[in-house]
Amino acid sequence: MNEVVGEENAGSRRTGLESIGVERIGPILQPDSTRVLIRPFRSGNRKKILEKAVGHVMALSDGEVDVELAALNHEFGHRHQDVEAFTRNRYIQVNKPPGINVNPSAERRALIGSYFCHEYSVEAAALFNPSIVKHPDQSSLTDGALRFVMSLRAVGEGHISSIEFRTGVVYPGGCIDITPPKKPLREPVCSISRPGEKVIMTRKVRGSGRLVESDSVVAFDTGTELSQRVLFPFMACQRNGIEDARFMEFRDEEGKRIFYATYTAYDGKHIRPKLLSTEDFRTFRFMSLLGSGVKNKGMSLFPRKIDGRYVMLSRQDDRNILMMSSDRLQFWDNPQVVMEPRSTWEMLKIGTCSSPIETESGWLVLSHGVGPMRKYGIGAFLLDLNDPSRVLGRLTEPLMTPDDSEREGYVPNVLYSCGALVHDDKLIIPYASSDSSTRFAVVGLDKVLRSMDI
Repeated sequence: MNEVVGEENAGSRRTGLESIGVERIGPILQPDSTRVLIRPFRSGNRKKILEKAVGHVMALSDGEVDVELAALNHEFGHRHQDVEAFTRNRYIQVNKPPGINVNPSAERRALIGSYFCHEYSVEAAALFNPSIVKHPDQSSLTDGALRFVMSLRAVGEGHISSIEFRTGVVYPGGCIDITPPKKPLREPVCSISRPGEKVIMTRKVRGSGRLVESDSVVAFDTGTELSQRVLFPFMACQRNGIEDARFMEFRDEEGKRIFYATYTAYDGKHIRPKLLSTEDFRTFRFMSLLGSGVKNKGMSLFPRKIDGRYVMLSRQDDRNILMMSSDRLQFWDNPQVVMEPRSTWEMLKIGTCSSPIETESGWLVLSHGVGPMRKYGIGAFLLDLNDPSRVLGRLTEPLMTPDDSEREGYVPNVLYSCGALVHDDKLIIPYASSDSSTRFAVVGLDKVLRSMDI
């Protein structure tokens, strides 16, 4: 299945504020079921199944084991890197129940471990909710072109969400070219832990008596390309999903660059905002967020400090956009309402799409609004550069709402984005179509700003 579908006729269909001239442009990124990871398979009766598998494999001759391993490598070796190493490590992980009193050879361990592995199609169900940032490497480009990194929420069997990446180039005028993604897909490991494991540190929250998962550092092999890297859930708080990462480029007081992403961790019952950071998109640090303001979805970090403090937009009450400031990146409280729903298209609730984008006119923020029939549209508003609690303007109508080709999908009638990029005086908006695929739109920045009302 091809992930990238051809260009759209940009002028043939417009919704929302048609006078602004938002153009839908290609390509379209569709979910590709051939993008698979080799993952642990967990059985509810592991000890009994392990005993059966061990007994079967131990009864095979050395020659029979070699034949079975050769067949395994022939079928799956071109789809994954070092299948035997993964299955041997999987044997170590599952060989915990007492009563298994054998010491298999490395080959037999690999074969036994294969019974407790499976392929997982990371984006079989959906590929959506993109964010976009300027790529750290801008070399070897034509004049006026910009290379970018895009994160995507990939959803597979069981509605498990993970983070994938793509790279591409936007050219003057807004034309977009996506670099074809590569395989095999890889999960990260950490160099200071045993192969295949991640470092998870826990600590007690002061005054609460409870333990929380704190900093977890993972890294990908240097030989992997960005489109091969998958951040798959591995902590208890995110076992059912790493959702809606909003990557943005943050600059500290000394000008150092680091990419942060707020995201939603989902354990199957509860959601909780979290933070992710990277300097190179190879090593990632997962961080907890603490404080009374850490609740609900849609937290969006500003790309620099304001008056020496970090600033965050949020939606704790599930209806309005609020704001917090903090002198510590991981501690947030005292949220204050900045903006409430005002128009029909957003009356049910509003929230942020992008982290704030700094312009000469103010902080531009893409928003989403939910209206009748739970239809999601994309809007925008502008905040004061020095006092971001002050709203300078907002769109009274959405920039975009679903057109006829975008209404059908995993969740119908939804347009959504987790980030945008300004280039060549144009606003580049990657967006999700009904929680299924990812598309692109472009609009003049000045047109958006001039269309805002107080």
